[in-house]
Amino acid sequence: MKSHQFQDIGALQWGSLGLSPSEAAAYNKCELCGATVDVRYNAGEGLGEAMARLGVPEECPKRVDAPVGGKKIFCFCNGRNPGWYSALAVCEDGHVVGQHICSSVGWVKHDLGIGSSSKHDQYAEHCPEGYELVWVENPKDHEGLMAAYALNQELAKTIEASSGQ
Repeated sequence: MKSHQFQDIGALQWGSLGLSPSEAAAYNKCELCGATVDVRYNAGEGLGEAMARLGVPEECPKRVDAPVGGKKIFCFCNGRNPGWYSALAVCEDGHVVGQHICSSVGWVKHDLGIGSSSKHDQYAEHCPEGYELVWVENPKDHEGLMAAYALNQELAKTIEASSGQ
């Protein structure tokens, strides 16, 4: 999918303007086509819900994606606590190449670089030959992610053994 490349362009501070908490919003603008979306954080809304509410199409008319290839990077929500979500990006070779703490599950994909420019410099550094981001909805049931996790555990053992612990 040719997703928008949204960047945060500021937040509306509801208290100083006499608005209710449900009217608090963060404004995001696509760097490619200029589409603007206001996400209502205090109403628990994510980027996808805001786009649907405003009628913004999922595909950006000006996006040209790089060819898919190279290693797969598995992106997923790794857990949650009240008020935040933990997001991880794990390369198929077992290396963790990205992580982020998100305020809403609706932002996990965006904050890991799916449909945005976030973290792509880190991914390109680890995978200079190219990479493909793969969203994983159910981490424990995904064969590719489980294989990457097994390699990650082997890497941890190797590092631990070489450090003399």
